[in-house]
Amino acid sequence: MAKIDASQCLRHYTAERFNQLYPVGSAFVYFSTMHVSDGVEVVTLSEAWELGLGDAVVRVSGVSGGVAISHLAPDPQRATSLENITYLESIRRAWPEHSLVHQLVARLIYAINLVENLKTTHLRELNAYETTVQNLNARIEALAAKNTEAEAQGVEKFAHETIAIGREENDDDIVYAGKQALLFARKLRSGEGGQL
Repeated sequence: MAKIDASQCLRHYTAERFNQLYPVGSAFVYFSTMHVSDGVEVVTLSEAWELGLGDAVVRVSGVSGGVAISHLAPDPQRATSLENITYLESIRRAWPEHSLVHQLVARLIYAINLVENLKTTHLRELNAYETTVQNLNARIEALAAKNTEAEAQGVEKFAHETIAIGREENDDDIVYAGKQALLFARKLRSGEGGQL
């Protein structure tokens, strides 16, 4: 088995051409930089698209955001269904239309296409699910930050009132307790706060 290296990465591909050759779910080796000798096995999670300057990118498993397709090398050990279909089409065309081989290969191609469509649909649903989860996580974090801020404000209000009472009563212990409450409010805001 030959090792895949960065020299085998796709060059000068448009997003349209990439999408014609590699359906969602195609296997690649991703090189984060062209100077890295070992890539990471990935699978495409979306169709490719072009950025403003014409660079084609695609989402892949295990990497955030889009990656340049020029950093992807096709993984022949994990051939795409499209490559298999191309091979089967050549066999089908070699046999007469009414032959059993022709009909069986046509059914096999149909089955592969059906599986690919199901896989693409599943990946799209998975991507939608991941986006929903990310949005929910962002909302939860925002609510947690608001809750923490409200807690800190409540502790600060208590602290200022405690300090005022301590000064009014000339009681250093009460003032000290109020100052400790202010420190706790700061810790809450910085994420270091815990339970009282």
